[in-house]
Amino acid sequence: MGYGYGHSGGMMMAQGGAGVFAFIFGLLFFIILVALAVILVRFAIRGGRRGMWRHHMMQHGSSMETLKERYAKGEIEKPEFEQKKKDLMA
Repeated sequence: MGYGYGHSGGMMMAQGGAGVFAFIFGLLFFIILVALAVILVRFAIRGGRRGMWRHHMMQHGSSMETLKERYAKGEIEKPEFEQKKKDLMA
């Protein structure tokens, strides 16, 4: 008497657009999942904050070593060495 397969469509309409709400919620959920995946991948590639800090310190250390080598070789004078050292420390 009308309770077979295919009758549930009327139930969706009787709930006042619950199908549209479910679609929008599902789409929003999917977008959030994709955004989280992108953020996690970018974080993993960069190595997190510690990785970025370590890269900065390694770069700073190699620059300081180069500066010290130039000073030791006599390529730069002490005032220039001191100024560049201050610049690197900033």
